[in-house]
Amino acid sequence: MSVNKPDFYYASDYAGLTFKDGGFYYGYEHNICQECGNKNNGESCENHVDADRYWCFTAKLPNIEKMIVIPFNFLGTKDMFDVVANLNMGIGWILAKYNLVLHT
Repeated sequence: MSVNKPDFYYASDYAGLTFKDGGFYYGYEHNICQECGNKNNGESCENHVDADRYWCFTAKLPNIEKMIVIPFNFLGTKDMFDVVANLNMGIGWILAKYNLVLHT
């Protein structure tokens, strides 16, 4: 990836967009147990081994220490497995909720 050039990638179970000092991701690697809400990274919940999991959108933004995590059930899309649609909706939520400052 060039210093200021974004890089889009996807497969059947994840999609992402990286950029200088940050990125967006949607897919199976970040998920939340539907039973108790425990966050897992590609693993089943310790308390509910057989429980279904919501895939998550994540955002790492420059100058924000914590990763932003939005589970599928809060994105407002119809299909948890449509990774590109969910990535786009997550980016839309970030743009709608945060005051982004452009640096020149």
